[in-house]
Amino acid sequence: PVHAGLGIALYQRGRFRPAVDSMIRALGIEPDLPYALSLRLFSGHSLRELGDIPAAGRQYELAVDIEPENREALNYLAASLSELKRYEEAHERYLELIELDADNAVAHASHGVVLHHLGRNAEALARVERALELDPALEQAHKAREEVRKALGLTDP
Repeated sequence: PVHAGLGIALYQRGRFRPAVDSMIRALGIEPDLPYALSLRLFSGHSLRELGDIPAAGRQYELAVDIEPENREALNYLAASLSELKRYEEAHERYLELIELDADNAVAHASHGVVLHHLGRNAEALARVERALELDPALEQAHKAREEVRKALGLTDP
């Protein structure tokens, strides 16, 4: 557990590479730590900060394996999959997240973007419209709606 504490302290100080190394070492020594989920999330966040989206996604996937209904882990996993252009997988993860958190405007908007990338623009529009119902000021949803409406050949209202 000393590696875990060190990893978290390094993460909080913005020293992401040594933070990841310490947290992964802690999990290698004791994979069933009671706070393994947090270590996986912090490792993922650190790797994301370092620009290693594939490795970050793997940490988020391991976090979801620990706690399949963890909204934060699902959100970051879905976002990582989307960044990696693994849109079908991202779509499935966003569906899981929205089932758990139906009022999450960001999840609806992000899922709309994924659906747009899959060419499912009518569904994408419905999803981003739902995001805007939940949070009318959500800039991500406004941008996504504009892109999807353009893809559908619709003019601005």
